[in-house]
Amino acid sequence: MSMTIKDIAKRAGVSSQAVSLVLNEKAEGQISTANKERILNIVRATGFRRNINASRVRRSCCETLTLVIDNTFPVCEYRDFISPGNSSFVIQGIVEGALELGFDVKIVSLSTTDGDIREKLLSHIGEPYSSGVIFNGLYHNLELYKAIEDCGVPHITVKTHTSSRHPTVSPVVIPDPVNAITEIVRGLIALGHKKIGYSAHCGIEESYIPQRFQGYEQEMRRAGLYDRELLFIVPTASAIRKLVAAGDLRERFSALLCMNDKMAWLWKEELEYSGYSVPGDFDIIGYDNDPLFPEFVSVDLKAYECGKTAAQNLIQGIKEKLTPQDALLEAKAVRLDKLNKDSCKTRK
Repeated sequence: MSMTIKDIAKRAGVSSQAVSLVLNEKAEGQISTANKERILNIVRATGFRRNINASRVRRSCCETLTLVIDNTFPVCEYRDFISPGNSSFVIQGIVEGALELGFDVKIVSLSTTDGDIREKLLSHIGEPYSSGVIFNGLYHNLELYKAIEDCGVPHITVKTHTSSRHPTVSPVVIPDPVNAITEIVRGLIALGHKKIGYSAHCGIEESYIPQRFQGYEQEMRRAGLYDRELLFIVPTASAIRKLVAAGDLRERFSALLCMNDKMAWLWKEELEYSGYSVPGDFDIIGYDNDPLFPEFVSVDLKAYECGKTAAQNLIQGIKEKLTPQDALLEAKAVRLDKLNKDSCKTRK
């Protein structure tokens, strides 16, 4: 026969309420240290585990979050630059952040190709299915947000960027990379770089992650070095190959900021294949701090922290019956020691 809270209370010579306070970490100031230790010793000795489901029923809260992810991976002209990115770290942060506060997480994978995406989501939210929803994808689908709002279910979105193309319609947790990009550009300028390029897969006006360019542009303008000729739009890997083969790139730039680490890696591969040295002839800078490409100076978007903060802000909102709080986490420049002191010496 399994132990109950009443059994623990009887052995410890205290009330069931005292045991409950200790198990729920609410004993501070209400239970003596001696009684608390006696209760915990009995719990450890007996291997007691609470009936989580019964506890949730009593509190009318299932203590489960629904995490919505997008499983749509369309074939697009920019597929050369797609990398694993930060999604796994966001999810890890969400799960661990929820578990720390006693909540479980279930993942619902949705696709815009699903027959009725709205009804599929609604079948997984609200009591007794979940107490709140976290979006990590499908930011553009305003119908889903409206469905959540209509049901009165607390929700929050965790992103790795902001964008006018993906408007924010819920509380959001997001990193701000501008200061990190600014720090990298300042570091390059301090080393003597004057021609610092920026490489993206589409025009700046079309970009759905404008902060990457914003930090670059504002620092280059501040230093009087901004030049539209330093912007390189390369929608495919073959476009990079064509640029590299077109002439001596050392006359055009000495450092290059790329839209992500995968693009930085492709630039490095093409440049080295054509006989350039990286680093040496060029400093190539990445973005996203992708663990698959650890050789680049990059920007850590704190994906894990974003996920964890989103989960915990949502849970706090659920418990306090309030709208979850927004959060803006500052991204961080990483591996700045890899900036090359020699690649700009011949270009003044």
